[in-house]
Amino acid sequence: MMASRHLFTLTGALLALVLCTNDSASARQRTTGVNVATGQTRPIVQGAGPWTAARRLLGRSLTGPGLQGNAMATRLSNNALALISATAAPASSESGTPLVTPSAGGTAYNLKLVIPSTGLEEFFSLHVPALPPGVERPMVVGFHSFRRSHLEVSLGTDLLTEAAARNWFFLAPVQRSAVGDPFVNYGSVQSQEHVEVLIRWVMDIYAVDRDRVYGVGHSMGGGSAMSFAARHRDCDAGAFAAVANHTGTVCVSNVWDVEPVVRPELELLFGGTPAEERFEYQRSSTVDLDPNGALIPQGRHMATNLAFVDTRTYYASNDTLTYLSTQSQSLTAFMQSLPFALYEEIVVVAPSECLNLPPGFPDGHCWESVDTADLYDWFESKSLVEMPPFGRCLADRSGRWYGFDVFQEQPGAFSSFDFVADRVRDLIEVTSMENVRGLNVDLSALDLRSANPLEVQLSSADGTGHLVSLMGVDDRPTLVTRNGLVALERCSTGSSPSWCYDDSTEVLTLIEPFGAAANWKVTTP
Repeated sequence: MMASRHLFTLTGALLALVLCTNDSASARQRTTGVNVATGQTRPIVQGAGPWTAARRLLGRSLTGPGLQGNAMATRLSNNALALISATAAPASSESGTPLVTPSAGGTAYNLKLVIPSTGLEEFFSLHVPALPPGVERPMVVGFHSFRRSHLEVSLGTDLLTEAAARNWFFLAPVQRSAVGDPFVNYGSVQSQEHVEVLIRWVMDIYAVDRDRVYGVGHSMGGGSAMSFAARHRDCDAGAFAAVANHTGTVCVSNVWDVEPVVRPELELLFGGTPAEERFEYQRSSTVDLDPNGALIPQGRHMATNLAFVDTRTYYASNDTLTYLSTQSQSLTAFMQSLPFALYEEIVVVAPSECLNLPPGFPDGHCWESVDTADLYDWFESKSLVEMPPFGRCLADRSGRWYGFDVFQEQPGAFSSFDFVADRVRDLIEVTSMENVRGLNVDLSALDLRSANPLEVQLSSADGTGHLVSLMGVDDRPTLVTRNGLVALERCSTGSSPSWCYDDSTEVLTLIEPFGAAANWKVTTP
C-alpha cells in the first residue's frame, strides 16, 4: 500500500505547498532553501492529519495543475503556477517552494526550468537530501499518469517521502507537452527531452550517484518511464539502473486502437495516426503490439535495450483497464524472450481505496497497488550496468548508446546492430548493422584494451558501408590485417577497405565501403 509515513491535514499540505496563501512575505520566510555546498537546510512548514485528503484533492479528483472541480480548486488554479516562482538555474538553485519536512532531513521544492529546445517552462518537484559535501546518493524519477502533474507524484503518493526517509534525491517532472493538453505526453520525444534536461541539471548541481538513478511511473507515466529507460542508455543522460512500470501504456499505438477519446491528443503528439507516423509511435513505445495487444513478431521493440536493465512490471488483477493489463502481459512475454533479461512481473490486487472511485476514474487502476517501501528496497539493491557484455542495440536517433556513439545513415528511422565485448580475448563484434553510417566504439567503456592484437569483427545487414572508429588506441598500429591480409592506411573513403589512425586523438578508424563481413586485427607496439 502506498500510504505515506508522514501525515498532513489538507490545510497543512496546501500550506506546505504555499499554493493558496496570499501572504507572500510569510511564504518567503518559510521558503528558505538548501545550501548546495553544505547540504544544510532551513526550517519549513509542517502539518499533521490524514494524508488521504490531500492525495484525493491533488492526485485523484482533479485533472492536473488546472485543478478544476470546486471553489478551493479554482482558487489553486489561479495561484499555483504563479506562486511556484523559483526559476531553476545553477545560480538560483537554492530557491523554491518547500513541500514537506522529511524525517531524514533535506528539503523538497516545486521549481521550474525553461527548456532550451522547446522554450517551454518545465515544472517539477525535487527533493534534495541533507548531505555532507561529496557524498553521493541515489535518485528516483517519478512519472505522472494521464492528465495529472508532478503534484500527483510528489503529493499524491509517498514516493517522495520514502526517498526522503532514505536520504535519496527524488525528481517528479511534468514532462510538459508543447501541443494539446500540456499534461498528456505518452512519452513523446519532446516530453522526454524535458526529462533529460532536468536530470542533467540535477546531476550537474547535486551529488547524485549516477550508477543508481531509478525510474517509476503509473499508467501513462509507466509507459513514459519505460520508454525513457529504453531510449537513454548513457549514464550522463540519466540512464536508469532499474525501472518500475505500474500498468503502463507501453505501446502507444495500442492506446490509439483501444481509446478513441484520446486519439486527437495522440495524433497531435505524434503527428498523425499510427498508420501515418508508425516510427514516431514505435520510438515512444516499449513494445510493438497489434490492435489486440499481441506482440508483432517483426516489430520494433525498444525494450530490446532493456535486456540488462533491472525491470519490474506491476499490474492489478482487478484493474478495469484490462487492455493495459494485456499490454503488461505482452511486455512480459517479450522480456522473457531476451537472453538473461533482468525482469520481474508482479500481479497484485488493487486495495479498497482504488475501488468505487468517482466517474472517470477506472476502478482498480491506481498508484496504491504497489508497496513503496518494498519497491525502494528493490531499487536499493540495483546498480547500473553501463556496458553489457553483449546485446542488441535499437537506436531511434544518432547519439550515445551504451559504449557506442551511433551516427545514422538516414534519420527518422531505426538503426540497429548486435554486439559482443569479449574482455578475455580483447574482441569486439559489431554485426548485422542496419542504417549505421558510423560508429564510435569506446574501448574503455567496453573494458577492452588496445592490446596485441585487438580483434574487431564487423558486418552489415543492409549492405551499406560504414566507418567504425575505435576510441582509446594508445599507439599507432604496427600492423592491421583484414581477413588475414595486410590492410593499408588511407585516410579517405574509396573503393576498398582501409584504415586511418589519428595520433592526436588516439582514434583508429576502420573503413568498410560496402559493409561486407570482415575480421580485423590491430597490433600495436
